[in-house]
Amino acid sequence: MNNLADLIGRGFESRDLDYKGPCSWDENDKKACCEIVKDIFALANSGGGHLVFGVAESPSGFAPNGLSVEQLGTFESSRVNRWVQKYADPPINCVLSKIELRENIYVVIEVPPFTETAHICQKDFPGVLQAGALYVRTDNNESAPVRSSSDMRRVVERAVRNKKDQLLESFRAILTGTTRSSESLEASSCFHVQRDATAATGQEATQYLDEKGNSLYIGYQELWSHPSTYRLDLLSLSSLRDAARNADEEFTGWPFLFFGQGEDAPYAISDGIQAEVKFTDFADQHRADFWQLRQSGFFYQRTLMWEEVYARKHDTGPIIDFQTFATYVALGIRCVTRLYDGLFQDSEPVTIGVRIVGAEGRRLVSIMRGPPLLRARYIAKVPEIEHTETFSLADWRAGLVDHALALSDYFFQRFNWSSPDLQACRDMIEKTLARRI
Repeated sequence: MNNLADLIGRGFESRDLDYKGPCSWDENDKKACCEIVKDIFALANSGGGHLVFGVAESPSGFAPNGLSVEQLGTFESSRVNRWVQKYADPPINCVLSKIELRENIYVVIEVPPFTETAHICQKDFPGVLQAGALYVRTDNNESAPVRSSSDMRRVVERAVRNKKDQLLESFRAILTGTTRSSESLEASSCFHVQRDATAATGQEATQYLDEKGNSLYIGYQELWSHPSTYRLDLLSLSSLRDAARNADEEFTGWPFLFFGQGEDAPYAISDGIQAEVKFTDFADQHRADFWQLRQSGFFYQRTLMWEEVYARKHDTGPIIDFQTFATYVALGIRCVTRLYDGLFQDSEPVTIGVRIVGAEGRRLVSIMRGPPLLRARYIAKVPEIEHTETFSLADWRAGLVDHALALSDYFFQRFNWSSPDLQACRDMIEKTLARRI
């Protein structure tokens, strides 16, 4: 996040940074949207970069004025990416962030570089976009079609270098004894792009804002999963809905994947389904859940830590209960195995990742077993903690508790708890899965 703040305050544009003055994202203004699409094309074909909204050009340079609350509310990752995909071949998935800096709020769109094939515009828009054009960032930091041999040479060299890097990584995997092929590495990269784009959407869907537009909470837990191969249209929407219904199980009073009805029902997006729910529970605590399941088989879930509201009420500072976290991981694995049951073979390699957002300065505590603090002060010193593992679907299912403990142990070590009480976690997980809590 600090790196994004640095972009806002840099004060000058470059090949990988483009400033935009305060504005709204409005699909009715097609020309303005297509101008942004052109800039995204150019950044993606020139090594990637960022678009920063809320920094206007002035006679003395650039003025970081920020966006109004109304303008801020119009920017959503899904809306921007849907518009980009109408014109991009191959697709581009951007990550949108909202950054507060010196009481102003900005939108930053992160544009990934192309991996193998440069992005071509596949549709015209009069006066802005031309079908078949390949847009790049020019030496004077403008977005324009390739017109010179030097610009084309940069694109070709970048494509060759990307392919060379993939081959070198494949050879390294062989020499070190790992089994990841170039195809799986490419699939992993594609799923990573999906994860970043989905996480940005989930961030918007689960945040609570105060009257100034600032986030009330910083602590969230995320879990995602995907198969070993990547194909955008691997699964149908109807199969996704059936799978999500099958994975809607309740062990703690609230399911890991909530398949609601009416206004809370999952709804279709361009390449999958998603659901979001925010409410105040019986204990007057804010709750927020978001999940998305894509036709590629990618699954993502994000939830607001219940410890965030607890900490505000009891003035404990940022905390996370270690048994509750281990249970979250176990229920997430259980959800994934139920979700993929019937969609993939038992032998299918499945990657599951977990992330704690807002970890820095957060204390690992024990609320479930009495006093809200462990004897020692186990505190994370990094902003985020994440870890992924890959096993066959059958292995995840058969070793659910052990896998959950291994993943949890990784996180506890990052909270500087060198000898975590995994037996207490095992007891809590087994009781939860047996519905004895």
